[in-house]
Amino acid sequence: MTTIKTAISIPEPLFEAVGSLSRELGVPRSQVFAMAVKEFLSKTENRRLFKKLNQAWKVLLRFYRRLAKFEHYFLVISRKFFRISFPAFVSIDSG
Repeated sequence: MTTIKTAISIPEPLFEAVGSLSRELGVPRSQVFAMAVKEFLSKTENRRLFKKLNQAWKVLLRFYRRLAKFEHYFLVISRKFFRISFPAFVSIDSG
């Protein structure tokens, strides 16, 4: 993998904490920064996906509610106009 040098400005306490962690792990500081950025990008992408899934579920839930309401009205109309009887487990009295 190709690496690229970059310069960043960070608060001194953060720089010292990264230096301490790099010595503890036995890896270069740049690797600690790379690991942290990779983790941050992963969490950010997970949040994006979670948000998209929540939006999709909301759409699906609205559709299901509309479908349930349509089914209810269909059963009521069928019973009234076509004198169709339904099994006891089909509830058409509550909306």
